[in-house]
Amino acid sequence: MSTGERTTAETLLAAAARLREIAARATPGPWDYDRFEEAAPWEVIAPSGDDLEDVAVCSAENGRVEANAWWIATVHPGIAEPLAQLLEIEAATARVGFEDYEDYYPATVAVARLILGEIPGAAS
Repeated sequence: MSTGERTTAETLLAAAARLREIAARATPGPWDYDRFEEAAPWEVIAPSGDDLEDVAVCSAENGRVEANAWWIATVHPGIAEPLAQLLEIEAATARVGFEDYEDYYPATVAVARLILGEIPGAAS
């Protein structure tokens, strides 16, 4: 099965490449989060030498601010390479004659499409 003009394997490989591209431009991980004052917003931070570098500030008043900061910190650029390698392994599986790969592993293809911004609501 294919995604647009790409095969499923090509979609998985494109997502792996996109992860690496974005991670290379981002502040290196690992990241953490903290609230430095009670009334302050939650901040996502990264070690930078002897100091900390701000990565993001979460300040929405929706009751999810701490969880959002934790999520952002957890999904730092350090996960890009292992996830890209998993996508490449799956692309090799899809490429070796497993024509109905997407039928058996829809979640893997969905992750790739999300990374590529091909699913509505996904950031690209």
